[in-house]
This record gives sequence, C-alpha cells and structure tokens, in this order.
Amino acid sequence: MFLVFSGMASPAASLDKLTEVNRYWQLQPAAALASVPEYRPMSETQWIQLHLSLVEQSLRATNTLHLTASQKKNRSQALDDLHAYWSAGQFPRNEDYSFRTPIFIDRHDNFCAVGYLVKASGHEAVSRKIAAQTNLAYVLDMNYRELDQWAYSYGFSKEELAWIQPGYPPKQGTQAVGAGVNGQVNALLTWSDGQKMFVAGSFDTVDGNIAANNIAYVTENNGTYTWHPLGEGTDGPVHTMLEVDGNLIVAGHFNSPGSNVAVWDGNSWQALGCTYGSISQLIMYKNELYAVGEFDVCAALSDVNVARWNDTYWQHVFGLQGRVNAVEVVNDDLVLGGRFYYVDDTLNIAKWNIDDPYQYHPFANTIKNEVMDLHWFNDTLYAACRQQNPNDTSLLLMLNDDTWENAMPAPGAFSTLQPPMSFNRLHTDGDRLMTGGNFNYSPIVGVWGHNCIAINEVISNSGEWFDVDSAINAFATFKGALYAGGKFKKGSSNSTVLNGIARRINEGEVSIKPVNTELTFNIYPNPVPAQKIIIEQSFDANLATITDVAGRRIASIALQGNKQQQEVELPRLASGLYMIGLSNDKGNKAIKKIIID
Repeated sequence: MFLVFSGMASPAASLDKLTEVNRYWQLQPAAALASVPEYRPMSETQWIQLHLSLVEQSLRATNTLHLTASQKKNRSQALDDLHAYWSAGQFPRNEDYSFRTPIFIDRHDNFCAVGYLVKASGHEAVSRKIAAQTNLAYVLDMNYRELDQWAYSYGFSKEELAWIQPGYPPKQGTQAVGAGVNGQVNALLTWSDGQKMFVAGSFDTVDGNIAANNIAYVTENNGTYTWHPLGEGTDGPVHTMLEVDGNLIVAGHFNSPGSNVAVWDGNSWQALGCTYGSISQLIMYKNELYAVGEFDVCAALSDVNVARWNDTYWQHVFGLQGRVNAVEVVNDDLVLGGRFYYVDDTLNIAKWNIDDPYQYHPFANTIKNEVMDLHWFNDTLYAACRQQNPNDTSLLLMLNDDTWENAMPAPGAFSTLQPPMSFNRLHTDGDRLMTGGNFNYSPIVGVWGHNCIAINEVISNSGEWFDVDSAINAFATFKGALYAGGKFKKGSSNSTVLNGIARRINEGEVSIKPVNTELTFNIYPNPVPAQKIIIEQSFDANLATITDVAGRRIASIALQGNKQQQEVELPRLASGLYMIGLSNDKGNKAIKKIIID
C-alpha cells in the first residue's frame, strides 16, 4: 500500500520537495513523475516515506526481462524489504550536520534505505564497512566491490540505488515569517505581553506588499503570521529597540521622526531629543536611558558616542573616541564594547559608572578585535567580536575576574567566504549560548554551520542549529521559538526563501507551506533549436534557474517579473535534457524540462 494524498496545491510543489529529499527525481521518466501526488504539509519523516513509497512503486513497474531468475527473485525480496523499511519510518537522524545529507548508519544504529536492504539480505558487514569509511557519501560516489556485487546479484543498477538513497534533513531547520522584508533586519524585540515581535532594520516593504519603513511588528496565530506597520515608520535604518513603560523606543540613523531616537506610544511617533550620527544600542541603567554608538548630541556639538537622557535632552558622557556597538549592565557598571580609543589607547572594551562619571576604566587586558555584542550567560559576561586581523580568530571572549579570556572552541574550524568574519549577536536559548554573524563552521569536512551555532555546544558537534545564506544580526525568543534576523535571503536547503527573518523549527514540524495557487509557465519552442526562448508566466517570476539532470546549476537568468511574456537568451548548452525553474520573491516556484537540440 502506497502513500497517496490529495489537496489544493500543485504536484509541482510535491516534486520540488521530493527533489530536496533526492535530486534524482529530476532524472525520472514521465511515468514516474506522473505518480507524484498533490502537495500537502507533512513532516520530514513523512516526506521520506512518500519518496521511498513512490520509488518502490516505480521500481516494481520497471521492465526486468534482462534479469536472470535469481536476480528477479532477489530484487522482489529486496523491494519487499524496502516496503517494510519505509512503513516502519525508522530512519537515520541528522543530529550533527546543518545540511541535508545521506547517512548510511547513524549513531543510534539506524540504517539508511540502501544500507538496510544490504543488511536485510544477510550482508550487514558490507553496510558497516561503508558506514565506517564513507558514511555521508552518495551511492554513485561509492567505490566498493562488495556493493557492486550485491547490486548485480539483486538486479539493481547503481542509478536505481542512488534514487532510493534519501538525504536526511538537519534536526533543526528554518521557516519563513510570512514573506519577510525586502531589505535587512538589524534588531528583533519581543513585547512584554508575549503577543508581538517588533522587527527593525533597513527596508520599506514587509510580507511582500505591506509598506513599512524600517520597522514593523508581527503577530502569530496557529502558524500564520500577520505583519503590521507602525505609522510612517522612520526615514532611515533602525538599529536598536527598547520597551520602556509601555512605550517603544527606537534608535538608529534617521532624521524623522526625531534625530536618530524616537518613541512609539502605540498610536503615533514622537521625537526624543536631538543627536547627530548613528546610535547602535539603547539600555536602561539605574532607571535612566542611555544610548551608545558613533554620534554627538546637539547640545555638545562634538563626538561623544555615549549619552544619557535626562528627560529633557541628551547629556553627553565624554571620553571615548570611535564607535561603541554594545553596552551591558554588569553589577553596578556599564560595560561598553566597540572599536574605540580612550586617552589615546586602543581599548575596544571599557567600563563606566555614574558615581565616577568623568572617566572610563579599562580592564586588566584589552580586546583586539572590534566588539559587536556583550551578553551575560551563566553568570559570565561574554563579548562577541568582528575580526580585525585575518589571523586573529578570537571572536568570543569571556570575562574572568577582570581579565578577558579567549572562549573560542576550535578556532581553526571557523572561516568565511566574505571577510571580515564576525560574531554579531549573542542570545540565551535555554541552556545554550547562540551566536549569529558572518561565518562558516567546518570542524572536519564540509560546512556544518552557516552564520548560526550554539557556541557552547560546538565541541560536542551538536551546536549547529539553523543556517542561513548571509549574516545574522539579531535574535529573539517569541512564543517559545527562536527567531533570527539579518541580511540573509534563504535557508539551509537553499530553497527556503526567508528574506531577512526566520524561525527555527524542529524535526517533525512542517517546514514549508503549500503553494496556494496552481503555478505554471510555458516555454517555446521546446525542444530549443537556438539560444533564445519565449517564457510565458503569470506569477511575477523574476529569476530563471537552469540545472542539468543531476541538479547542478548551470545558469541563473534575471527576468522582468512584471512581464508575462518575454524573450530570454540562454547560455550555450550542449544538446540534451535540462530543467528550468522560475521563482519569485515570495518563494513561489515552478519547474519544467527543456530539451536543447
């Protein structure tokens, strides 16, 4: 009995998801593709079950006249074993990697589909040899005489085994928050009532078509997100937010409303004093509001970078030269971090107390990298940094008495494709210290984490949670879930469109929403005799992606989303079969085959 279902969404959405599970869906003939049912939301385990059930169905229908009687008998038994395997749903668990990958045998002794078939036939030693030597390999990349002999004896081609073999998703993944924002997110803030999450940054549209200048808030009900603008917003980026006495105070680099600082009372905006420059963070210290950044106050007309609101105007705190990015109240002091000088000495970290307001106090040692965030975790103050020297990877430090100590686990495992490498934000997530920024974490082979990990669990290789394709600037815990904001556009699967904000989801939760309309497009001529084609589409697709039948990207071509018919010039392609996929900014997509003559 095979898994079947029906729904309102297109089978193309199901095929898209099945291709995430196993890219060889793109190689299948029309008969196999015709068996793909319409989409409905399911857990990752259910998607793997659907994948294996459809593969089993197709393999049973395959012509086997070329096989011997022994091969036919063995093949039939193996397909019976496959049916029992996927029905049980006991698959390997991807607990150690932040990307989808094959796992031949996991640490809990769960076998993958191919490994199980070999084991069930009495050749468990072969499966264990493969797991010990190439546990994450794809079947077509394996070079084992024993596996080749088994495949021959059981009537399978290596290509058929490759189609069986799923990739297993990370234990954690990402989910879009509506259609996100059309820019970047700098700050997230969960309101004290727990019912709203404020989102601030540099953008002018949220959720695809709602005008919201640099700030909005989100509500959530049963997995549905609703975005709300706040009046006219601000005319420049917002970097920080703070809730004070039921009002929302925002600061950044804008002229209206107010000069870099403004208050939203729930109905309208009011200016809060006058500053010039850019404010990075706000904080309450001894019942008074403080601002830090790279700015001066209008009353002083000189760079101050730290100021106190005295209920009438911003009062400067002189002394620091440079940029202050972060501030934290520790015991009775304000601890400030950034990239700054004090009395001509490079400090980047210092402390200040209102009872001794005319000087800053250094620690026993300084921090060489630029401090981006300060965070109190497990009775310890941590500093997250941005790299200043490409050879200095001490991007996480902890304060021990009065001395800053390097807290980076396995610093050689961190790198970045777009320097400088940076830890931008720290956040407490239960018993985990999350860090987000601009980095890759690659402890052994492959990239295990992109831009987000639980730093205190890195040594055990269990700290990679969800990864995104560009920098993270902010975290928030909202309705019991972890959210991240930043410059990113997509998630770990590279098909999850996030647009600057993402929710972490755990294994078993629905990771993608069904496409709510039947998306399609036309191409002609097809087969393609030359390099130019006409594309007709009606869902504002603005990108065409061409891949070969193995899923390798050949080219990406920008489209005019508002044109329903347009001529597109293709790159020079060898004759053969290719896939062309169209997508829009909301993550909607459709795929077709094209044949190049």
